[in-house]
Amino acid sequence: MNLRANVTFQAGNFARIESVIVPRIIAAVDAATELVLGVSQQLVPVDTGDLVSSGGRETQWKGTRVTGTVSYSAHHASFVEFGTGIIGSGTYPYELPREGVPFTGSWIYDYKRQNWQGFYARPYLRPALDQSQGSITNFFKF
Repeated sequence: MNLRANVTFQAGNFARIESVIVPRIIAAVDAATELVLGVSQQLVPVDTGDLVSSGGRETQWKGTRVTGTVSYSAHHASFVEFGTGIIGSGTYPYELPREGVPFTGSWIYDYKRQNWQGFYARPYLRPALDQSQGSITNFFKF
């Protein structure tokens, strides 16, 4: 005895499906970036206000991809997020070289012969994403 089950889906009008689904996806990505930006601005350390005021978000739809971005454009944004120098070693996502003088971006940092010890990371963007994860998932439940 053979037992068989078949399931078939035939969409009649993909343009109609796309016209309904894509705006919902864009709205969900937009809501997610707005949430992460808001949470990160509550977590970002404020000294002069330059860092917090440099925060922004963007949602783009290109082809079949919707991308949401939260970013901070202040020159010191990544240094605050990941830490710097000897003290910050291990709190940022790359290894210090064992020899020589590393060239990092647009500045040279000689961590072997310097008096400045750096500072610990004070992350704000990654924790904001982590804290928002549950809500972000809910944005995509249609």
